[in-house]
Order: sequence, then structure tokens, then C-alpha cells
Amino acid sequence: MRAALVLCSLLLTGAACADTRGDVRLAQSGDASISELRPAPDRITQTSPKAAAQALNSWRQARGLSPLHRNPRLQQAAEVQSRDMARTGRMAHQGSDGSRVGDRAKRAGYTYSHVAENLAMTPFGIDSAMELWEKSPSHRQAMLRPDLRDFGLAQVGQYWTLVLGKPR
Repeated sequence: MRAALVLCSLLLTGAACADTRGDVRLAQSGDASISELRPAPDRITQTSPKAAAQALNSWRQARGLSPLHRNPRLQQAAEVQSRDMARTGRMAHQGSDGSRVGDRAKRAGYTYSHVAENLAMTPFGIDSAMELWEKSPSHRQAMLRPDLRDFGLAQVGQYWTLVLGKPR
């Protein structure tokens, strides 16, 4: 069996994500589509929150950027979205309740001047999610913003949500 690895990014300026069966492609304004297939593992690789945070901050520091701080409110927003995607079995920036990342961040009590969301669907763990996000210009751009200070990063099964924020 083959598992499709998918990712999407939403900067509040708007990126569109399309999810199809089999060959899953990313459709974004101005970006080429991305398609990647790998054999599915027997089990989904679970990554500890600490290891996920280390992967994100190591990636940023290797590019001369300051590490981000895990924010409990953004963590809550990320967890809500990952749980929703796992429950519905679909990856989308719009939650099943119609919410977007800004809505979820506000509901969690995070007051922001900027917020962005990267999504990935991969059973291979944080290294795979980071690799996919790095290969996509809009995902990479979101992670490279030097003005960001906070993050929340959640995995529920194969669904990953990274919420990045700059407080007001």
C-alpha cells in the first residue's frame, strides 16, 4: 500500500489546498504542485512534543533565526485542528466548524498581529513533516519569518498542525 504525503500552508494572505485520492497534490497561488508517495509504514511514527519542538527550532537556528517559544494558546489551536482533521479524515485549513487558523488562535486566547498555519499528513513523523514544509515555498516562508515568536505544534495520528504567531 502507498501513503500519500500531503501538506498545506495558510498564511492569512491565503493559500489554497486541494486534496485528491491517490496522487495528492498541493495547489497554491504561485506555487508548483507537490506530489510525493512513499510506502506506508506498519505503524504511524509518533513524535514527542519535545522532539517536535527541537526539530522546528534546530531548523530555524540552522538558518540564523531565533528559536520560537511553545505557546500554550497556540498549542491548543494546533491540537484542535489536528484532532478535527483526524476525526473527519481530511486535511484542510478550514475546520469542520468553519473556523480558520485566526479564529482558532483567538478562541484559544492568543492575541496576534500575525498567525500562520502549516499542515501535513504523514505517518513518518516530524522529520518528514519538516522536510515537506521545507520543500514548499509558502511553508518555508512561514517558518522563516524572523518576526515570529511563538508556536504550537500538534500531531494526531498522521495529521500535523504547526501554528506560528507574532503576538500583538
